[in-house]
Amino acid sequence: MAAVPPSYTPNTSQAPAYAAPSGGSDALPGYNDSNTPSSTFVPSQGIDEKLPNHFKVNNQYVKAQVTPSELQAHLVLLGAFRRLREEVRTFKGSSDVPMTPDERWAVFLQRAVYRFEQWAVRMIGGEGQEEVLGDAPKVLAPNEVPPLDVTMVWHTYMLNPRTYYEDCLRKLPGLLRIGSFPLMQLAGSMDHETLLPHPPSEGRVSAFSTFT
Repeated sequence: MAAVPPSYTPNTSQAPAYAAPSGGSDALPGYNDSNTPSSTFVPSQGIDEKLPNHFKVNNQYVKAQVTPSELQAHLVLLGAFRRLREEVRTFKGSSDVPMTPDERWAVFLQRAVYRFEQWAVRMIGGEGQEEVLGDAPKVLAPNEVPPLDVTMVWHTYMLNPRTYYEDCLRKLPGLLRIGSFPLMQLAGSMDHETLLPHPPSEGRVSAFSTFT
């Protein structure tokens, strides 16, 4: 006898309206602007109502592991990473040392990895801080949300989950307490349309500068 599918109740709650930043400028925002929007990703209205919350797999009904809003948030982050890469590769500065686009990107990545290490160890909690951090799950505070280049390194790091987990056990206990990648929170720091980071608050800038 086939399993009876669970009842499906669509989510009737509507996402709050989202107002894009004024100005229309396509330039990178300054890193000292205090006009900070919501820290949580706001998906397109009704996007999660377009699919059922259960699917039939091998005559059994299983709950969906990923929601459309999470997919949308991930695409926003991936688009922001791509835009960042193209901006770095095509940057025309006054450097005394000429570099190819690939060389410029490689230098940028080295700096981003260093910034990630400083953020993860000094701001989130590194080796030797286990007793101070405790065992309770950690949620990133608004001032702890990293810049886009650091977020990109973090996202890439987690694509090798075994290495990431082992490194967290050995030297990055703060990241281990965070657990899963806070996708909706990090995507919430991006503009949906321009794929540029929202201007961070002065407190967030000060915190990152102090610890890194």
